[in-house]
Amino acid sequence: MWNFADDEGLIKANPLYLKSIVFPYHSEITPEAVKSALDKLENLQIVFLYQKNHQHYAWIVKFKIHQRIDKPGKPQNPPPSIQNSKYRDAIFNRDGYLCHICGEFTDTEPGRGKNESRFPSVDHLKPKSKGGSDYPSNLKCACLSCNKSKRDRRDDSDINPEPLQERSKNGRERSKKGSDETETETETETETETETENKLGAPPVALSTDSPSTRMCPKVEIVKLYNSVLPELPQCKHMSSTMERNLRARWREDVARQSLEWWSGFFKDIRGSDFLMGRSGAFSCSLDWMIKPTNMAKILNGNYQNREGGRNGSTKNKNAVHYTGKDDRKNEWECKTPEWAKDLDGDV
Repeated sequence: MWNFADDEGLIKANPLYLKSIVFPYHSEITPEAVKSALDKLENLQIVFLYQKNHQHYAWIVKFKIHQRIDKPGKPQNPPPSIQNSKYRDAIFNRDGYLCHICGEFTDTEPGRGKNESRFPSVDHLKPKSKGGSDYPSNLKCACLSCNKSKRDRRDDSDINPEPLQERSKNGRERSKKGSDETETETETETETETETENKLGAPPVALSTDSPSTRMCPKVEIVKLYNSVLPELPQCKHMSSTMERNLRARWREDVARQSLEWWSGFFKDIRGSDFLMGRSGAFSCSLDWMIKPTNMAKILNGNYQNREGGRNGSTKNKNAVHYTGKDDRKNEWECKTPEWAKDLDGDV
């Protein structure tokens, strides 16, 4: 199913259709068996089944988490309706009931009313009033209080005092219109990125072993651990969406990394490197730099450890040739002869 889904993880879920594209040469597999397999996947919350325009569709819930789309295209299948409560529950389950704005877990205890400030709600990253959709990539879990405050901040920006249809169509105003639209798009992208940044001032949240969010990346705790273990390095106060994705990816790449103890040891190892801490030059790393895939691989491989005569070590190579500058008479570079070469016979 992964190979035939669109870039949103949506695929037609007609059993006969799936059988024809996934198992075209397996006559022993029947459409009934495919339907039974789909029901089991839905019970395991791996896929979400829905109907749209009298057609059956399936959404692979964690498709975007495990699949990297370098050049996303236009979705080929319609999204589920946001009015579907099961679809909203699937969004909450995908995000681990974690508010993407404040970084805290939402309150799902039974008996609480839907007006509770910590109750989970669905947040559109790009508002529908600005062209946003109900596709899974545009939806995030957010607590009611954060979602409402976000709506209150953007109410005024949603008002367009001048409809586009009323603008003149002559050449000069068309170019002005294009400039206005470019500025509007830039402001919208900046606003969306700012709104999706995580506020790291919230207290740490303890992960319960029986919670469905046990394997979720505790980014708030990791950032606070970084700030406390490495106070000399640039402190991280806010996380952009790109930085959040990199941190989640490093967390999921290895089971051993899925604990705060591992990250504490990782930061302590960085403290022992003169190069990474900025003690051997002008460069000093940051959390954003060290969680990039290539940089973390180099750190774990020991490329920045202090070593005798190494590039990143604090000990200089005493036998190296030292350049002292230009000779005014010869206009050439003059090399200082090493001590070990003075004992050799002949000219050096």
